[in-house]
Amino acid sequence: MSSIYSLWRATLCVGLLCIVGCSGEKVKTVAVSGHITVAGQTPKECYIYFMPTSSDSSSGVPMRPSMATVAADGSYSVKAFKDSKGLMPGKYNVVISYFVPKPGANPNAANALIEQRYQAGEFVVDAKAGGIEHNIEVPAQANKGKS
Repeated sequence: MSSIYSLWRATLCVGLLCIVGCSGEKVKTVAVSGHITVAGQTPKECYIYFMPTSSDSSSGVPMRPSMATVAADGSYSVKAFKDSKGLMPGKYNVVISYFVPKPGANPNAANALIEQRYQAGEFVVDAKAGGIEHNIEVPAQANKGKS
């Protein structure tokens, strides 16, 4: 009986340590938001991928890729974690995935759109920034011959 009680106490202690440890210091993130246009227009369906290339080594936490879904008005905000306020400090390659009408396709057909990808370049999140507005313009030429 005492071994069951000891096991229960040990389990309770480990559980409490996990709760305290998990609710302590969190990973630093910086709010990132903005607007995107494709050839001067708000895209109907668009995703923005932030792929880490290097991190702020002071955090000691590996970086993670993140994705933002673009709202109907072209605005977006991106989060590294479900409950974070933004991205972890570091450098990211930004990739835009958006959809354009397929030439000659019936606009009401299921396959009326084709996916396009655009390399939007490098983006740096500075740990000292209070928040970053990052607006993105995908040029019309990006639609030609790429998918």
